[in-house]
Amino acid sequence: MRTKHIFWKVMAFTVLAALAVSNISLDAAFGSASLTHQTHTVSTRGGDKTVQAVWADLNDPHIKIQNVIAGNMLRNAAPLSTIAESVRTPAAGELAAINGSFFDPAGPTYGGSNVFYGIIENAGNYIKTGGCEYVMGFDPANQVKMGRLGNPVISLTREGDAANYLAPLGVWAINHSFNDPDEENIIYTSYYGNATSDNSRISVVVRNGVVTEVVNGTGVIHADGFTLVHSGKYRTYKVGDRVSYSIDYTDPSWSQYSTKIAGAPIIVENGQIRTDYVEQGYSEAKITTNSTPRSFIGVTADNKLVMGTVANASTIELAEIALGLGAVNALNLDGGASSGMYYSGSYITPPGRDLATVIVITDTNASATPPA
Repeated sequence: MRTKHIFWKVMAFTVLAALAVSNISLDAAFGSASLTHQTHTVSTRGGDKTVQAVWADLNDPHIKIQNVIAGNMLRNAAPLSTIAESVRTPAAGELAAINGSFFDPAGPTYGGSNVFYGIIENAGNYIKTGGCEYVMGFDPANQVKMGRLGNPVISLTREGDAANYLAPLGVWAINHSFNDPDEENIIYTSYYGNATSDNSRISVVVRNGVVTEVVNGTGVIHADGFTLVHSGKYRTYKVGDRVSYSIDYTDPSWSQYSTKIAGAPIIVENGQIRTDYVEQGYSEAKITTNSTPRSFIGVTADNKLVMGTVANASTIELAEIALGLGAVNALNLDGGASSGMYYSGSYITPPGRDLATVIVITDTNASATPPA
């Protein structure tokens, strides 16, 4: 009986997917064999929507996905095109980019500080943790996992502590400043800048795995190390101590997905539209119900990545678009003035402001014959 039940569930999903795809039309297509730009018209409950989409065949080993931060430094912002082109190499024959997830834009119009709200990891290198816990992860073979990552378990280990029955020090985040005055144990790397945030706690400066300085207040950050900011309540450190940190997950399966892209809320999961935005932690109308420029990233059942922008849609209409294009899993990205897409040296959707981070896809085999 279970086999029959699964069969009918698969058949029902296949029919629904076919109906969804029947509500789209392809208006134009350009690009390399595995990285293309297409313009679609998709039917939603709010009417037909024109969608700019970039498609990447994740089955092609020449396709690479990465997070790119403005100026290679957190709390910076720059034009989407500038950020994207900063990682172009001679081998990257074709390149596409879309805006990343939420951040706090700076400038007279917004008054923020360009702080990015989410996790940024590239090929196992953590640039930032803290904030948005929903991610789309990619392993070295471009297999994809999407879901709630939760905050990684970050542990600072000092040589000799285990012999003295001292457990590793728990670290709250990497390069993420909290508003809580009782915040504890933050690691800062050179992606944050050359000094930690202003604080009245203790900065432990580390270079090449060795503590070189312990100071009260703001500490310097070196490119060959990191700086721990903590209260001193749970551990004290001295110059010469040998320390290192590690990152683990409550769900160990996440460890193989070494590039992680933040986004929220989840709009499509396992081929079904999700509308539980409040339960996911997002209740603001500008994120959920308002019709506004929007961006998303998704993946199809046959491992094709789709990144899309639409000029005016609610979140549920964006989910209908992602599902209609064949995505079985999809994440909402930042929208409004942040929504933007860049392809093959030109804007497809120009954003209305500078960005803190973008998602870049490169195809190192772009000399292949473009699709018909």
